[in-house]
Amino acid sequence: MAETEKKTTTKTTAKKTTTKKAPAKKPAAKKTTTAKKAPVKKPAVKKEPEVKVEAPKTTTEDVKVYKYLSYIGILWIIGFFVKEKDDASLKFHMGQGIILTILGAALITVVALVNNLVIYNVFVTKTVFWGYETVTVSGFGIFLAGLLNLALWAVIVFFVIKGIINVRDNKDEALPIVGKFSFFK
Repeated sequence: MAETEKKTTTKTTAKKTTTKKAPAKKPAAKKTTTAKKAPVKKPAVKKEPEVKVEAPKTTTEDVKVYKYLSYIGILWIIGFFVKEKDDASLKFHMGQGIILTILGAALITVVALVNNLVIYNVFVTKTVFWGYETVTVSGFGIFLAGLLNLALWAVIVFFVIKGIINVRDNKDEALPIVGKFSFFK
């Protein structure tokens, strides 16, 4: 029995000696004192001058298409029926297109009158063949009429291309010579 008593006492003592361990504390961070390092010099960066970029006056591609159409014949009229018709830039290009259409019609009328009244009446040859009189325009008259028509279309195409280039570059510049007579400014 003495042996069993010893066993029980050791168990109880063993129970008494076991305790819950507290959570381990983290070791404190070591504070080290070091000499201050000299600041690292960054290489000098050259600053580029600021470039001002103008925001385009129109925000949609549709308006740009209507501007292009303003310079092609009477298609400027489409600009009056679109929802962006109040856009100042679109109105400007429509006005330039109206002037260009009026200029084209006036030049075509003048060239047609000059061709029919002057060239086709001055440079003619009359021949009588089997009793019938025929009137033909000489080769030089045809050449002059063709040259006059070519000059007319060169002027019109120049203004159209100049207007389309202005639209491409988002510029509201008046066409040379005739642009100052625009309807919308």
